[in-house]
Amino acid sequence: MSPAQPLSYSAVLGKAQSSDAKPAPPTHRQEKSSHPPQPPRHIQTSNSPSTNEQSATDRYRPKAGGENEARYVLTLQTDRAHHDRMTALREKYFPPERNTVRAHLTLFNALPESKLDSSVVPLLKAVAAEMGPFKIRVKRPYKMAGGFLVNLSPKDGPPPMNKLVDRLRNTWNEEGFLSDQDAAKRSVHYTLMNKVTDKQKVDEAYDEFTSTWNGDEGIVDGLELWKYAKGRWYWAQRFDFTGPPYIDMRPSHVGYERV
Repeated sequence: MSPAQPLSYSAVLGKAQSSDAKPAPPTHRQEKSSHPPQPPRHIQTSNSPSTNEQSATDRYRPKAGGENEARYVLTLQTDRAHHDRMTALREKYFPPERNTVRAHLTLFNALPESKLDSSVVPLLKAVAAEMGPFKIRVKRPYKMAGGFLVNLSPKDGPPPMNKLVDRLRNTWNEEGFLSDQDAAKRSVHYTLMNKVTDKQKVDEAYDEFTSTWNGDEGIVDGLELWKYAKGRWYWAQRFDFTGPPYIDMRPSHVGYERV
């Protein structure tokens, strides 16, 4: 797989799927993930990390490849209107000095580069050829210590999404290279606020948000793969769903625009 070029989340919108396609020149600054595969709080700061620190770090490390091997993030690709609405909310609440990536729904945080050609990309191509676009609804807010998110849990997710995630996770679990974090079932969500140390500010923002929030729906029409390196996301590849759409899963508006 050719080296990825740095791109903003929106710079690749509308780009056709191609494993060999070169991304267009970036139109925005490089993006820094708010959810890195290995969170900064677990970075070793001494030559003798504690057992707890080492255990936490290991949870985010894939079970294949070397410690310095590049990792890839897999996200859902949604229609433009939904994506823009969720990004606007993130831009409203996320600390601006830390908000360098647009709204995203992450499925896997740390796919090892050494497994891309043999396992990851072939399965994503096969899944994309079979899957059709389907509807999602994000609704349930959840407050964290430093912010809040809106959740689409596996329990509440539409059947097509649950089927998709289970197939990817089960296949890669059998091959044994997923990190402990990626191997476990967990929520799919948008993080709208994070890394805020002022509890009162978090409480006020959460109360403001929940007073008017009634959920949002959109169309998932593909997957996107991003290279994660030194805290930044670099767009790598897009996998459009080309199977029959799940008509009963479409939102109330008839038309939608691919991102």
